[in-house]
Amino acid sequence: MKKSLLLISLVMVFSLQGFSQLISDGFEAWTGGDPDGWMGIKSSIESDSVIQYSTSVHGGTYAAQLVNAQSSHKRFTTDSVSVNGGDYYAISYWVRGHGNIRTNSVDISGSGTYGTYNSYHNINSATWTQYIDTVMIPNSGPLYAEFIFSVQYTEADIDHIQIDDVTITALSIVTPDVSIYDIQYSVGGDSPYDGQAVNTGGIVTAVTIDTTGYWLQAGSGSWSGIYVLDYNNIPAIGDSITLTGTVDEWYNLTELKSVSNYTVVSSGNPVQSYDIAATAADTEEYESVLLSVTNEECLDTWVGYGMWAIGVVGDSLFVGDDIYDYNPTQGTHYNVTGVLYYSYSTWELLPRMASDVSEYTGIEENGISAEIYPNPASDFVQINADMNGTVEIFNINGQLVYNAEFNNSLRINVSEFNSGLYNIVLTNENGTRNTQRILVD
Repeated sequence: MKKSLLLISLVMVFSLQGFSQLISDGFEAWTGGDPDGWMGIKSSIESDSVIQYSTSVHGGTYAAQLVNAQSSHKRFTTDSVSVNGGDYYAISYWVRGHGNIRTNSVDISGSGTYGTYNSYHNINSATWTQYIDTVMIPNSGPLYAEFIFSVQYTEADIDHIQIDDVTITALSIVTPDVSIYDIQYSVGGDSPYDGQAVNTGGIVTAVTIDTTGYWLQAGSGSWSGIYVLDYNNIPAIGDSITLTGTVDEWYNLTELKSVSNYTVVSSGNPVQSYDIAATAADTEEYESVLLSVTNEECLDTWVGYGMWAIGVVGDSLFVGDDIYDYNPTQGTHYNVTGVLYYSYSTWELLPRMASDVSEYTGIEENGISAEIYPNPASDFVQINADMNGTVEIFNINGQLVYNAEFNNSLRINVSEFNSGLYNIVLTNENGTRNTQRILVD
């Protein structure tokens, strides 16, 4: 939360009077070697590394000295307090010494969900300095939480880290409503809202296999999609949802995390994909957008990590198996729909289901000659083919939306279809199929 917390810390130089104070402690009372009101169940620092300190204090008689010379952080937490998930709290504290210190919160009501850690403050001074950090309680609704001081790399030259006069105050911070487009649009790559909590919403276009995340999209095209890391909610494709989440750049993938206020507005909504050439797809503006590529040649069936390549030699797009695994044939041309994902410095298109990958067919395939027009269509689709059998139409979600007997010619009313891409599958009496894709606008 580098950008937002710097801004909030500067703005919050004013007095916190008028807000609800949750904790105010100067480490004056100790019992059994531990400060009263501290060493909650999520503390990972040992008791002998939390020391009653009197050499230099900010106020009163004692401060708390925290010792952890290791690179792995240690948590020093408050006892549990009753709070509301999604609310913001200001942690004001005075600190001196040598080492790194940061703040956070954790829900201990059952989920054990941690909030987003603030950036470390690099402390190297014998002078007491005040910091005011802002944390958001994870999840939503009434719960019990602990507030965290996390320390690492403390050094003995200024007696490690000492903290004093801690106050934790509830804030009335209004979370802004921000569109997915505005979250994603950036000239430099990172979101302008990196580290900030936002309210947003969209249609679910894909869900991970392990149901720890999903993709949201509002409209289609550039900057319209975003990945949501969410361990608590499992939506379905086509759900329209609103939520509050913290924008995070995870290895250059813009995502939402620390989700709260999750609401399903409606279900079964049409999902829009954006038609694009494979050679133009692997760019920042299409990150997490549901894309469809047509008539792209499989250049390589294995490029590592479950991916295969489509496009043209020297300018290919990888297709990944993170959600749906498909075994392609080199040299075959494919139609592929999927969300564009960024992982390990690689762009990959992730199909979601079997209907997202099909072999490209021209006018004639396997002896079935078919004429389908107009394309795009708005009122009707005319199908002419020298065959008897069936015709099926599938939407972009893989759902069957139309089927009928077919005998040489058929005119289908598509005026009530939702806008988007559809696969038309003709199957003759011998089981031979012809698949073509149309756009209904």
